[in-house]
Amino acid sequence: MRIFLFLALFTISSVTLKAHTSLGLLANNATGQDTIVTILNADNSIYLRISLRGNDEPKLPAGVSIYAINISEDVFLIEVIAEDKERYQVSIGKGQAKFIRKSDKSVKFYTWTDFFLKYDYASLVIDKTKNPVREAPDFRSKKVGFIDYESDHISAIKIIGDWMKVKVVSDCYNCKDVYGWVKWKENGKIIINFTYLD
Repeated sequence: MRIFLFLALFTISSVTLKAHTSLGLLANNATGQDTIVTILNADNSIYLRISLRGNDEPKLPAGVSIYAINISEDVFLIEVIAEDKERYQVSIGKGQAKFIRKSDKSVKFYTWTDFFLKYDYASLVIDKTKNPVREAPDFRSKKVGFIDYESDHISAIKIIGDWMKVKVVSDCYNCKDVYGWVKWKENGKIIINFTYLD
């Protein structure tokens, strides 16, 4: 089982990504005939086309770093750093930006709030020492006990400001689900992580 781990000061397979300060992500939405995402230059000429279906991983140009890509597992995430009326401006790594038309049906835009509440990631990754799950959305609140931060499934169920209400599901027999709060954003930057399992 492969694990994709996206960290707040992110390292993915030795690719370093900046902290989340962007608008959100474009995610794989490939259905029917809409299976190829087209990445554009500023003048709307085609920079790169990526098929979002199949078992072959695309050959990306040197220096291009997509936020997360594993086509055989339907994983394609690209960071949106700005938008205008017709296009999303996306990061392709190393300070480079390109564009994807809003009319491109092969991808769907998620704000970070929508992503954590609605997208099908495997689990949140919480730093149990610096940012443990708490009983209330306050750093002075008690820590929630009986959480195995390494193996329990943690998912967001509500977001209020910089705090996220989470549900913790354990694999143990007869264990009840646990609920609590974790700070997910600080000074405009996301401070939690998430994983994909395939």
